[in-house]
Amino acid sequence: MADNIYGILGRRLREERKLAGLTLEGLGEKAGITGAFVAHIEAARKRPTLETVSKLACALKLPVSSLIEDPEPPQTDRDRAYIEQIASILRDRSPEEKQALVRVVRAASSLTEKTP
Repeated sequence: MADNIYGILGRRLREERKLAGLTLEGLGEKAGITGAFVAHIEAARKRPTLETVSKLACALKLPVSSLIEDPEPPQTDRDRAYIEQIASILRDRSPEEKQALVRVVRAASSLTEKTP
């Protein structure tokens, strides 16, 4: 279980860093650590402290839980089609546009969760 949580953290960190349009060095600078250490965390070669995970989450403007929870249930073919559609929308956008679109999707998602 412990090894798995670091794998989840690394994968989620990489996903969120790329969504934010940040390089390893860029995220490291925002979090007060080196880009090399970010790379080690993403590859699950290093085990960061909770303080470091918190700094990374803060740099990405995310709750810590979003970096350590595995949000990926098994995907169906329909799920993959939706994901591919969203990816095609994001593909040629600037990092700022990607961040704005991700915020829109998150906001829409939270609205649908509150609807009975």
